[in-house]
Amino acid sequence: MTATTMPGDYRLPDATGRAVGNLLLEGYLFSYWIDHATRKARMVEIVKV
Repeated sequence: MTATTMPGDYRLPDATGRAVGNLLLEGYLFSYWIDHATRKARMVEIVKV
């Protein structure tokens, strides 16, 4: 999966230029980025909205 096909509601770049995906699901906003080297999703923040 590449940054252009990353699922989520929207993407914004972080301070380093990495694409951070944002997904709103059941009252929570999940912010994450995909670490392609380790094949893992890295959670940046979870906020109850």
